[in-house]
Amino acid sequence: MAETQLSPQTINVNQSDEKNFSQMVYEWVAKYNNGTELKQYDKEKKQLFHFGHIDQNKLTELVLSHKKTNQSFSVNLKTGLFSINGEVVKKVGKESLGLDLTDKTYQIKPILFRRVKRLFNTAMFVKATTMTYFLGWEGVVEDKKEKHGLQIFEDGTYALPPKDNFVAL
Repeated sequence: MAETQLSPQTINVNQSDEKNFSQMVYEWVAKYNNGTELKQYDKEKKQLFHFGHIDQNKLTELVLSHKKTNQSFSVNLKTGLFSINGEVVKKVGKESLGLDLTDKTYQIKPILFRRVKRLFNTAMFVKATTMTYFLGWEGVVEDKKEKHGLQIFEDGTYALPPKDNFVAL
């Protein structure tokens, strides 16, 4: 894969950044329509990127990959569909996941964030840290507001986000 042009806002990684990044189980890769990609962490150059570095005008796919296993979750922003380990998934349990955008007019943008939960003991030291990741898209599809996503847990399990917390625009 070819490399994308880097933003001047690129963060050069220090020891503190490496420690924080090492606690994350998943890292993202943005794939662009010109065949290039941007990885959240460039190990060779010791540079860390954030969601704002992603060129959303060129973005075709956003991938979350487990740092130690081959497990991956992705959302294709051209088709509106999700993949788990490279296989397109249209349902989780009985619930639909994503929306096939083929032959539809749409304007969507990606969703990617993580929630960090820290458990403190009485001496105010961090006892445990867990992270939950959210991957998806939102936007207007044929004049209707849509929001689709996947909640991913550190252990590799996943679910649809609760409907009351994941409301369309």
